[in-house]
Amino acid sequence: MHQAVQEEQITTLPGTWAPPGSRPVELVFRTVGERTSALALDLALRHVRPQRAHVVRNVKPFARAVRRMLDELDHSCSHVVFVDADCLILEDLRPFLDANDLPCVDAYGHDRFRGRIHGGARISRIDVVRAMAARQPPSDARGVTLWPEGYLVGAVLRDLGLDWQYKDFHILHDHFQRYRDLFVKYALCQLRSREGDRRQLLAESLARWGPGPEFTVVRHAVRHAATTIGEGAGADEIARYLRRLPLIAPGEVAALGLTERDGEADLADVTAALAADPVKLAPPTAPFRVFGVGLPGTGTRSLNRALHALGFSALHDPHATPRPLADIPALPHYDGLTGASAAARVQELDRTWPGSRFVLTVRAPERPDHVRRTAAYFADRPDDLLVLDLARGQGYPELAAFLGVPAPARPFPHRGGRPTREDPS
Repeated sequence: MHQAVQEEQITTLPGTWAPPGSRPVELVFRTVGERTSALALDLALRHVRPQRAHVVRNVKPFARAVRRMLDELDHSCSHVVFVDADCLILEDLRPFLDANDLPCVDAYGHDRFRGRIHGGARISRIDVVRAMAARQPPSDARGVTLWPEGYLVGAVLRDLGLDWQYKDFHILHDHFQRYRDLFVKYALCQLRSREGDRRQLLAESLARWGPGPEFTVVRHAVRHAATTIGEGAGADEIARYLRRLPLIAPGEVAALGLTERDGEADLADVTAALAADPVKLAPPTAPFRVFGVGLPGTGTRSLNRALHALGFSALHDPHATPRPLADIPALPHYDGLTGASAAARVQELDRTWPGSRFVLTVRAPERPDHVRRTAAYFADRPDDLLVLDLARGQGYPELAAFLGVPAPARPFPHRGGRPTREDPS
């Protein structure tokens, strides 16, 4: 125990990687010895190009790492990019970072076992980071135990009246990891996936997993958590299990007859993986932009999350008062926009990005003026407009058919109000 504590480090690397005149951004890189740690840090420095970089090394459990990095790091920047050592950033993020003024953006990437998910890389504005540092979450909540950072982010965004945004990047998540680390991650994943959509998403992933050793390990980890921790377990029982997992994992991997992977992952591993499956491992490329032009209160946040689930990185504008598009500098980096600003600027969006698709969410009783005006504008282009009534049960089948993509076999998201206090990944 004493040796593990001695190995904890939070350090600031010497030097700067930022181009002249760029937005002041800092990197916080978290590692507990993942097989991709050295490679992930090198890629993060290269593709974030931060003014300063901080490394949080071997601080466990994760709740302790979150608390220490918030309490001990003093940032002088606009945004902080938090990156875990299981995330390999494969594209230059600087064009987006220099345009981005959003309070919180979670990065979608390709996970080795769950496909396209968000998690492991987050861009947080400095006011959000400072509010997180000033807040002490309850220690006895299951959400805090399972999502120590996500719970805190959600609570702060809700308190500040801010929105949680998402965006696709070329990121590989949980590729090339050691078996024991995968066991720990997917035992935790099972505990996090016991409610709602998460349960279904994990079940869908399990159905896709093949016979290889990595999939054998993660399947075994899911079974281990499911049989060890009951559905009604409290925060203390879950916390004890999570603390034991790093000690349990090596024995469970050995019992499967597997020899642990040796050595560190490198760019040759990445190059080989990309060559073997270039379509799946690349970020989705939207064939056109999609704009949700329904009025506030008609399900615009739900539509936004559904678009992300279908592979379209759409920005949600939470402002009740429409803004000029020039006041949304990150918009050109997205595949679309939902919210009041989109609803008020249908013709401008159509002129700026010809060939786009428009989704008009409606809810009765509806103010008819906006609906009639939008329908009239697209009267001779019916294929460019979908009128979607979520309150009457319309959802993925209609939206997916309109966009020409497969409809997922899960309920349409309902995301009224502000962010939840739990990490939604």
